[in-house]
Amino acid sequence: MTLDDLKSLDPNNIGNWPFAPKFGMLLMGLIAIVFAGYWFDWQGQLEELDRSQKKEEQLRQVFLEKKAGSQR
Repeated sequence: MTLDDLKSLDPNNIGNWPFAPKFGMLLMGLIAIVFAGYWFDWQGQLEELDRSQKKEEQLRQVFLEKKAGSQR
């Protein structure tokens, strides 16, 4: 498929497009949805998870220090 073939595709009639351009548009849509999900939702959740894991490690260290101090 050449560039001229792609330019002649009718965006109002995607059902008549050949398989390759249809698949390309589907793939681009999927990538856009995943990127939007990460940008607007998952990014904040991943940051919160990272903060929680760091806090858990700090609390674990405090616990182990107190436990070691009480066994003396």
